Amino acid sequence: MAVASYAHVVGWTLVHRYPWSHGEFDVAVYGPSDLGAMGEIDGLIASCHDRKSEDVVLSLNVPTVNISSVRADPLFPSVLTDNVAVGRMAARHLLERGLRHFAFLQSVPTHWFETRRRAFTDAIREAGYEPHVLVMPPDVTGQARRRTIARWLRRLPLPVGLAVLQDVSALEVQSICRDVGLAIPEQVALLSCDDDPLIERLAEPPISSIRLDLERQGYLAARMLDDLLNGRPIPDKPPVVAPLAVATRVSTDILAIDEPDVRHALRFIREHASEPLTVQDVLAAVPLSRRPLEKRFRRVLGRTILDEIHRIKVERAKQMLIDTKLTVAQIAEACGITSPARFSIIFRAVEGMSPTQFRQRTAGRSET
Repeated sequence: MAVASYAHVVGWTLVHRYPWSHGEFDVAVYGPSDLGAMGEIDGLIASCHDRKSEDVVLSLNVPTVNISSVRADPLFPSVLTDNVAVGRMAARHLLERGLRHFAFLQSVPTHWFETRRRAFTDAIREAGYEPHVLVMPPDVTGQARRRTIARWLRRLPLPVGLAVLQDVSALEVQSICRDVGLAIPEQVALLSCDDDPLIERLAEPPISSIRLDLERQGYLAARMLDDLLNGRPIPDKPPVVAPLAVATRVSTDILAIDEPDVRHALRFIREHASEPLTVQDVLAAVPLSRRPLEKRFRRVLGRTILDEIHRIKVERAKQMLIDTKLTVAQIAEACGITSPARFSIIFRAVEGMSPTQFRQRTAGRSET
């Protein structure tokens, strides 16, 4: 959508398989399987997954922007997903569940998956835990692959937070968990990435997934191609686009916390996050005075009760900013914050940007 919007503004014709020609520039948006279908074009936004597809693009001899992170050193100017941020977001999400055991399954030997794995395991180690890792050999396929994953899953300590940061692979792991009798999320809190709506419909229970900012990536790729076409300079290093948020679903809906008072308080905060919730409301629901509960929160979660209230409210707000057309004031009210100004202060403190800036980024409209 962002590429199409940009094309409309600058007067491009977008070509996909069936080229036609008018306007100042004809720009194609293609994956590797489409490359042989193009006619005359002026520029290309391509997802080059291997050297073969890069060679085909080179033969076209047109300005090209790559949007694939599969290749460690792409031959073309690129706009890439921030896979370090993806891995660290996955670690943070699972750590917030109060888990003490963590695992990562790398299902394909690609550069972007390796980057996500390293970032995830680094973040888990920084939190004081040693993650379990399985990197699937590329020559193990079919039933042998399923048996390998099943054996590894059976050996993991439970409950475990498992990052399988690709939707198709996460769906496969969910099926294997079912085969070996591991319950999701009670024993395996399963987290994926890409938030593919088809996978969401197929998964049972629904799988939590990291949402990538594809709109912004498309916008930046279109802008970079525009610069190439018009002889303007482009960045020496590829811009990287941070993920948006975790779409939290049943597969990670777990609070694996040994402290019953903290667990009770967290459940209460989640259930009442749409209300004007205060620390006093939480204390009224938990049979413990403020000082000892705050100490337990800090020991278990590393943050205060108020920090957790704000974090949960902001997570809900982010989902609404992405998924709805509600105004910021309406979203603030839906999160139990009556003052839009106060909501913006809380949102910025948690996310480092305003709600409006976050929404612009998700829509691919930000100029920075």
